[in-house]
Amino acid sequence: EEEKSESPEHLPAVRELKSWGAQIVLPVGRPEQLQGLVLLGPQKSGGSYGPSVLEFLGLLANQASVSLENARLLEAERTRERIIQQESLAAVAQLVDGTAHELNNPLGSAHSLVATAIESIDEARNAPAGNGALPLEEAKQALLFAQQQHARARQIIQTLRQLSELSAQPREAIPLAKILEDAVRAIRLKHSALPFEGDLLVPPEMAPYPGSFAQISQMFLHVLDNAVRSLGGAQGKIKATLTDEKGEVVFRCEDTGCGIAPEHLKNVFRPFYSGWRPQRDCRGLGLYVCHEIAKTHGGRIDIESTLGKGTTITVRLPRG
Repeated sequence: EEEKSESPEHLPAVRELKSWGAQIVLPVGRPEQLQGLVLLGPQKSGGSYGPSVLEFLGLLANQASVSLENARLLEAERTRERIIQQESLAAVAQLVDGTAHELNNPLGSAHSLVATAIESIDEARNAPAGNGALPLEEAKQALLFAQQQHARARQIIQTLRQLSELSAQPREAIPLAKILEDAVRAIRLKHSALPFEGDLLVPPEMAPYPGSFAQISQMFLHVLDNAVRSLGGAQGKIKATLTDEKGEVVFRCEDTGCGIAPEHLKNVFRPFYSGWRPQRDCRGLGLYVCHEIAKTHGGRIDIESTLGKGTTITVRLPRG
């Protein structure tokens, strides 16, 4: 009779529990995720379980459910912390490896150029009177190239120092529209010889944003410079917009440049990654710096691109 009252899909489980001699079955775990069962057989006295005993057993099962859930949450948190630690270590290792590689190139070149300059100077010193001008000129050119490589290494070190100071930058009420206008003006002057068209759309009035003036300015400059470089010196268009959208400031930069292949998109925010660029003088730190600046301000940066058609970079910064 009891089995007839059960739903058909439950009959196999009911029969199995009865075969174990279970009279009381208490579920343990969340309703949507059963984690176990407490089975009670007949009492030795042969009597039935009274209301007070059933109430106590229900409380015991609930406490077991809470304990299991707490253990699950604790393990999930520990797993998350391990993943974060592993990702942090991997990021540090990647940054160190990239830094070593990027610094080794200019410093190695500078070392070779200085050695060449020394040889040229020795050659000029030992040359007959009147024949030392050419070796000295070669030494001068070698030293000038070495100076350029040294400057490149200094730029890399300066960028890395700025990264280490991101969280220490003071926050203040800054005029984003004015900062973007100044950044666009600076990029136009820097690339005045290139034939590109630029549009800037900013609201006539925008509330100040609580952020770092220096960092936001640097981010705008990096994104805009990246857009100009993607044009490769050819005719193209760049459009920069700044808007307020649902409690966040949105900066968007669109270009009609070379675009980025899908296999490179996931790596563009990695430090020292420049495999997708047609230029060879890129250090691969610009977009990484932008990513870190956006993250420091509680925001994010996204990129969409089509190879051969162009790229759109969107930065979202929360006002709250």
